[in-house]
Amino acid sequence: MQINRVPRSGIKSIQRSVSYLNLVDTLDVAVSAVDMSKAELKFLGLRTNSANYGATVELVDSTTVRIKRAVASNWTYVSWELVENE
Repeated sequence: MQINRVPRSGIKSIQRSVSYLNLVDTLDVAVSAVDMSKAELKFLGLRTNSANYGATVELVDSTTVRIKRAVASNWTYVSWELVENE
């Protein structure tokens, strides 16, 4: 009997957070280092007290996620996930 091995591929790491922006429009969040060529940053959603809402998430370097909200409000929660593939 012969057993064929499937090459291993998949997820190396997952980092998730809900980041809170209060009285700031941009927030840099420190994350564990990832290989940017194998990383995928996902915007999962937001909650705010502003009628004009919106936010973006960006992987600016291997250890920093930057969150920007579209308009000033009293508070904004942004949920995101950073996946590094093998």
